[in-house]
Amino acid sequence: MCPLNPFWVVIINVILIVCLKTTCVAINVLSFDGGGSRGFMEIQTLDHVMRLTTSISNNPDYINFLIGSDEFLETTEIVEAFWNEISKLDSTEVMQPADYFNYIVGTSTGSLIAAALVGGEVDKISGDRVPMPIQNVSDLYARVIPEIFVVSKEGKGVVDPILKASRQYTKLPIYPYSTEPLMKELNEIFGDAYTDDMEYQGCLSGAVARRFNEDKTADHLEIFDSKTRPLQEVKEVLMASSAAPVFFEIPAKVAGNNYVDGGVLG
Repeated sequence: MCPLNPFWVVIINVILIVCLKTTCVAINVLSFDGGGSRGFMEIQTLDHVMRLTTSISNNPDYINFLIGSDEFLETTEIVEAFWNEISKLDSTEVMQPADYFNYIVGTSTGSLIAAALVGGEVDKISGDRVPMPIQNVSDLYARVIPEIFVVSKEGKGVVDPILKASRQYTKLPIYPYSTEPLMKELNEIFGDAYTDDMEYQGCLSGAVARRFNEDKTADHLEIFDSKTRPLQEVKEVLMASSAAPVFFEIPAKVAGNNYVDGGVLG
């Protein structure tokens, strides 16, 4: 028997979390890494995992029959049947992470995903923050990424010899990408929401940022979530977590303090 593929290790862990949440006393944490536009791959992977988990919950015998085959992932017909089974689910039918995890946290682009999965939408009746469905988060990334990471017609973007020369002769920091498109999007999604709004039925979202001190005080990582005091605006926290040096103008400000991407030297 061949070693278990890492993909299935992830699947099994998620299934165990979903199945055991009501019977075990535990803190189930879902975390997302940074990487800018690579966040699209993270949310796509999560979508596939949650679709499979939903399918196993709804139709365990059929899924077990498919993945239990010795020729699984080697036979086109079986792979297509498997893919069709998890793809036929409507986005509203797919299990949502906030229903099964206690804490969803991320740094940089991962913090955006975490916040969206816990409180990316507003309930029209209660006005409370509620999870944005995984498919909606994926659609959001597909739409916003080209607006933030603008490239030239030649596909080289704005990080080119002219930019390097400008840095050399002006001695001023010049950043290849503007934070305005991201800030505009965060403002539309989260508006005036504060960190204590980012909790859904016991599930909290967290954003990691690095406190950037200009004096001799040591820098340190901070996690902003609904338990953070004093309360902070969600959009400011997410901008701080996403303030990646070289790519965006830094530092970002939260309550007058300087922050950079949580993945910097983290």
